[in-house]
Amino acid sequence: VVAEYNSGNIILLELFANKKKAPINKLEFDLRLNSISKEHLISLYAKEQNLQDKDELSEQLEEMRTSLLRAMLFKYEVRDKVDKEAEELGVQKNVAKRNEIKTKYQNKYEDYLKEKYNFRFVEKNFANALDLATEKKKEQNLEKSDNK
Repeated sequence: VVAEYNSGNIILLELFANKKKAPINKLEFDLRLNSISKEHLISLYAKEQNLQDKDELSEQLEEMRTSLLRAMLFKYEVRDKVDKEAEELGVQKNVAKRNEIKTKYQNKYEDYLKEKYNFRFVEKNFANALDLATEKKKEQNLEKSDNK
């Protein structure tokens, strides 16, 4: 345990849970501990305020879930294949070649999904959709200016 508060604690393992953010020196350790401390305390306070019962929380959680699923799928279907092919070709550090490989796999993957789910644009509805989007944006801008 590296920190305690009213209803919980922070254990050392939490500082190293995310490999990309794991501290490697005293300064990074202090920064990471401070960051995790803030996460714990803000989360605790949010729960006390019953924010977990708000409808928008479930909406945001669903958006986060969808975003994570997209990221995971992109990793498996594109990034991992790019890494493998780049290694096989010996071009791991060649950014232009990696981007070329990425574009190839990304296009292949997107085409597969479009075919699998019979995706198509309904062009006859574009004009109306653009008009509605423009009107909605005007409303949002009015709301912003009213709130200032």
